[in-house]
Amino acid sequence: MNEKLGVKYPSVHKNVNYYYDYVSEVWQETFPNNKEIAKTKIDERKERAKLLKEIEKQTAEMTPEQLAAYWEAIPEWKRGALVVTNSEKEEEEVQGILKRVRAKIGNKVKQTQFAKDFMEKEGENIEWARKEYNAFKDDARD
Repeated sequence: MNEKLGVKYPSVHKNVNYYYDYVSEVWQETFPNNKEIAKTKIDERKERAKLLKEIEKQTAEMTPEQLAAYWEAIPEWKRGALVVTNSEKEEEEVQGILKRVRAKIGNKVKQTQFAKDFMEKEGENIEWARKEYNAFKDDARD
């Protein structure tokens, strides 16, 4: 924000900066820029690829004694530790409320006797389903 405001009113400047940063962060979360997100992902992947190439190059140039010393320098718990990468996090999609409700309702509908009977027949007998529907509709009207 304005530096003159920071000199004259430091507490106001601090609060304004805090709320400005907060609003801009919320805005970015609410309305993400897909091009920018894709660019940062590509850049991160390029950096990881460069790092992996450097590590592979270093290990390829090492003698067996140096390689053994390198692996001994790594603690035992780190050697067998699972590593979570960003690609695994990207695949994990957080479902929204509507998707979760839709999935729950869909599962409950699939568990009904009508749905089970319909799935057994796999749509071969559409007339049966139409008769059931019409009977249900007539019962609902009465």
